[in-house]
Amino acid sequence: MMKSNKLTAIQIMRGVAVLLVLFFHSTENFVAKNLNGPVFNAGQSGVDLFFIISGFIIFYSAKNKVGYPGAISFMKSRLLRIVPNYWFYTFVFATLLILFPDKFDRSTFEVTHFVYSLLFIPMKDNIPPLVSLGWTLNYEMYFYIVFFFSIVLLSKLRFFFVSVLILFVYLSSYSMELNDFYKNDVVFEFLLGAILYLYYSKGYHHSFKMPWYAFCIILILLICVMSVADTNLRFVNFGIPCFFIIFLSLHVNFNEGSILEKIGGSSYSIYLSHAISMPFIIKVLMVLGLNFYLSVGLSIVFCLFVGWVAYQVLERRVLDPSWWNSKEVIQFFISLRK
Repeated sequence: MMKSNKLTAIQIMRGVAVLLVLFFHSTENFVAKNLNGPVFNAGQSGVDLFFIISGFIIFYSAKNKVGYPGAISFMKSRLLRIVPNYWFYTFVFATLLILFPDKFDRSTFEVTHFVYSLLFIPMKDNIPPLVSLGWTLNYEMYFYIVFFFSIVLLSKLRFFFVSVLILFVYLSSYSMELNDFYKNDVVFEFLLGAILYLYYSKGYHHSFKMPWYAFCIILILLICVMSVADTNLRFVNFGIPCFFIIFLSLHVNFNEGSILEKIGGSSYSIYLSHAISMPFIIKVLMVLGLNFYLSVGLSIVFCLFVGWVAYQVLERRVLDPSWWNSKEVIQFFISLRK
């Protein structure tokens, strides 16, 4: 069955993004453990895919939001999507750090670091949040705030407003010596996603169709190019290729219900949970003494499984406020009182 809704492509791109991240972190960690093999540097582009997708989704989800009520509705939906899951893993990580400090590379648990992590406040000197992957969510929250004001102030020209404000903060970070956080050119990748949404909203994605196999060939070629790219020029060497990857994906009629689409649906839980599941499985695999490529493959499968379970149990249920108001939960608590 073919699905006409092109957001299937976006979901599949999420699946590709999280797989790239897993490949990079897995190879990077095994090489650091002196296991002989290459680091899959192109996997870093998974984050760039996520940023561009986020820019697309934010504009898409807020297309009918107007004024202060619309801005509140937008921010509420975004916070409910991001915060519960992230806070859960932050608390878990903090607990592990307090109980087993010798098992972690960092020194000790610090309350300030913990609070900054929970509030998505970037620390100075490029110190990552407690869950190191959370640096990407700090940028997500930054863009949410910028977009919040665009909804309050404007019903039209939002792209122009958001672009000018992000560019202003970016340039001001150099002249006013702001936190280095604002000097990272990944902030412009959100705008690339917004451009793709504008393209999509005008219906231009119907202008031509691309066979899925042709898209896969181009995807592999671009990943190969990014594998030898200079990571210091992230926007140019990762952001632009990722923009074209997502652009082309909008012109493909993907099959509904594919494995990649399912991975994309659970990508947020996979992304967060692998901060814990990957170090664990790497320690196990190093003890088993398997070769590099088998170890990488098994670690990725394990992280996908843990992330999928976390998605089904935590993200879709325990950490979802709407689930607690569902008939299923209400009837369960009523039965306990009988």
